[in-house]
Amino acid sequence: MGKSIKIELNGNTVMVPDESSLYDLIQMKNWKHVRMHIRIDDIDIAAKDYNRTKLHDGDKINIIPQFGGG
Repeated sequence: MGKSIKIELNGNTVMVPDESSLYDLIQMKNWKHVRMHIRIDDIDIAAKDYNRTKLHDGDKINIIPQFGGG
């Protein structure tokens, strides 16, 4: 089994495979069809950057789903 890293996801500790990207995390959680706003360590991440944003041990990730309405 490969190495894992520990991240904080919306206040919960989660283990993910080392070298995972933000896109990989979204796929693992099956959130690929959900519009969302994502911050890592208080930095906003644009959707176009999900695939190239690598996760690091200790990252604090906040994912906020965006719902349409009006």
